[in-house]
Amino acid sequence: MTYPYRHLLSAFANDSEAWVLSSGGTRANLDIAFTTNQAYNGGNTTIPSLLTCERNSPGYYTKADGTLVKFGNTARTNLVVRSTTPGGSGWGPGNSTCTQNAALAPDNTMTAMHWVINSGASAGQMGSDLITIAAPCMFSVYVKAAGRNNIQMQHGSGEVANFNLATETVTTGLAAGDTAGMEAVGDDWYRIWINYTNTAVTTASFYLEMLAVDGLGDGVSGFYIWGPQVEAATAWNQAPSPFIPTTTATVTVAAVDDVLRYGDNGLLVEEARTNICRQSQNFGTTWVLGASNGSFSVTSDADTAPDGTTTADRLNCSTGDWFYMSITVTENTQYTASFYAKRGTLSNSTYSVTNSSDGESNIVAATSYHSAINSSTYTRISFTFTTPAGCTSIKLAVMRDQAASGAGTVFVWGAQVEAGAFATSYIPTTTGSVTRAADVVTTALSGFDFNATAGTFYISFATPEGLDGFNDLCSAFKDSDNRILLQNSTSGNLGRLVGVDAGNVTGDARTAQWTSAGKVAGAYASGDWACCYNAGTVGTSVGTVPTGLTTLYIGKDGGTEPWNGYITRFAYWNTRLSNAALQTLTT
Repeated sequence: MTYPYRHLLSAFANDSEAWVLSSGGTRANLDIAFTTNQAYNGGNTTIPSLLTCERNSPGYYTKADGTLVKFGNTARTNLVVRSTTPGGSGWGPGNSTCTQNAALAPDNTMTAMHWVINSGASAGQMGSDLITIAAPCMFSVYVKAAGRNNIQMQHGSGEVANFNLATETVTTGLAAGDTAGMEAVGDDWYRIWINYTNTAVTTASFYLEMLAVDGLGDGVSGFYIWGPQVEAATAWNQAPSPFIPTTTATVTVAAVDDVLRYGDNGLLVEEARTNICRQSQNFGTTWVLGASNGSFSVTSDADTAPDGTTTADRLNCSTGDWFYMSITVTENTQYTASFYAKRGTLSNSTYSVTNSSDGESNIVAATSYHSAINSSTYTRISFTFTTPAGCTSIKLAVMRDQAASGAGTVFVWGAQVEAGAFATSYIPTTTGSVTRAADVVTTALSGFDFNATAGTFYISFATPEGLDGFNDLCSAFKDSDNRILLQNSTSGNLGRLVGVDAGNVTGDARTAQWTSAGKVAGAYASGDWACCYNAGTVGTSVGTVPTGLTTLYIGKDGGTEPWNGYITRFAYWNTRLSNAALQTLTT
């Protein structure tokens, strides 16, 4: 299902179409720039309106700065009534006036309110009726400059955040742990918010204020306002959830897990995986101290974890300690273990995996990860191993200090063991295993100007997490016997644009393997297929074009052969671009 989830990005769409990819003066018919949250389909649009994701489980996403974001919602309630018509009943302007339905809102309806400061006023205010919320909360609103740039948010407690729309900067006077942020959402609109994560609000009014730094009021200047929202904050929810329209009563939306995972690294598409390591964040439960020559303890929730929650634990170690989790496994199976770590005071930190079925022989001998971590940020430690014959239980040690390197501390979080040759995105667990379903990202070919007889695909991507057999960047699909796909084949040591027409391979245009970050363009027409990777030699082929295609898959081929990585951009032309154009596009 399509769900307009808020994405953590560094740049956002605007009304200009100059950003759209063009080849020889021919603009792409469809262009989706995931890293900058821009989409074009004959005109600027939004990514969630174009693409559908089927995953049926929450999923984590690693941002460019290494921090994690959870995609997938709990049920959410907007406690602000009349959120699409602010300034009317339920809202009290002070030293200012409100005109409703004065401008186009971010949802393209004529429902934005024009809020104007009174002549001579040093500040203009607007506050909601009293709202009751028995939990930490998030206050957000959409704003657009209309002659003034500086606006303040607060809930009456003295905690404030000031936003400058011209410079896109935020300054705050918030309590420790509370945060504020802003994002551009197009057409000069911004969504601004305060996350009162550590401040329990019971009953309060929520305020906006025009600041004196923009000068005394002139009776003309102000802001456009739309979509105020007050919702319960959660530990992982560092920004507001999608806007929930209300009229005369609060509105609750059900939990949604089918959320596109994209942000400043691109669109993440992964296969299904299961974390079989219990208590992935709680090292004070079920994890076992196997040996100690001194005192050992776990300080729970001692540090801010990579997902922004205070859930990272500190291991307080002594010489020779061995700290592990027992995990049931299958013999002769490849697994990848991973966890996040940050330096404390230990001079060395080691991990290991032992075979509990034969008396703890080493599968992975004690290995130092001290040089891979630092004291300021968390680093994900990952390693792959294969269980030997007869092995049905292992011990994963995140601290195996057999080198007797002395006492000290190390911070750990997010332990994961999954069957596979590489680590995938983090899957939190508590008392048992947890499965993250596969990402299936699609759109109907009828939803854009797709040409059934000739066209060109373009995709840019980050280095994939793991290439294994066949990994597909995209496919135009009817069924397994009728499809066009951009595919990397590790077994064939090649990349290609290939078709299947009535069950027969056709148009197999080949390049070198796509093993690192790059760009691929593939063009098809009857008897004239071509593919180019990173401006290299254009591979060509002949063949027919499959018919009856109905669905575009991004990051997969009909739900199979996932890319297992980040796709930064997808574009399509409804014409067969020249071979030279393919090289230029992929430069």
